[in-house]
Amino acid sequence: MDLVVKKLYDIQSYSTINVESVSEELVLIDLELQPDSINFDSRPLHCRYDFGDFPPLDISFDSETGLLKEITLFVSKSYLKHEKEVRDVEYQNAIGYPCMNTEFVVKNEFYYDEICEIIITRRELSLSVVRANRVSSLKVIVNENLSILLDESEALTGVEFNNLSKDNLNLIN
Repeated sequence: MDLVVKKLYDIQSYSTINVESVSEELVLIDLELQPDSINFDSRPLHCRYDFGDFPPLDISFDSETGLLKEITLFVSKSYLKHEKEVRDVEYQNAIGYPCMNTEFVVKNEFYYDEICEIIITRRELSLSVVRANRVSSLKVIVNENLSILLDESEALTGVEFNNLSKDNLNLIN
């Protein structure tokens, strides 16, 4: 199942990032989006990208509007790559608040799982999370803390947590 962006809105948003150590090897990163002038009253839908024994990436969005709400990631330090280990990718950039296509949603179903491999890369003050074997061509800047990566068909291929504090990065390393 691919999570596809239906539309980008010109909505200002802010986000809160919570980074905490779950164990010596595992760190939780949770980014919650708060768009100005919009209330999320409906139940969230969750697309969980589960990659084997490694805990999932969970992307939740509003079931009524399709607007992105929250992204949760568990980072296992042994899976983390560093900038020197991966090549840089040039993206076409866009700015906007993503609204996801919800045509795949089945009534009264709120969790959708996708088994796939995820690559997590630490870059200076950011963390890049991408699906392996998917080519990202568009980077959508949602706000100062979050960018989403899309392929040519505007399917979600990854996310970037930006402007992480040095304390947060120290927890991840």
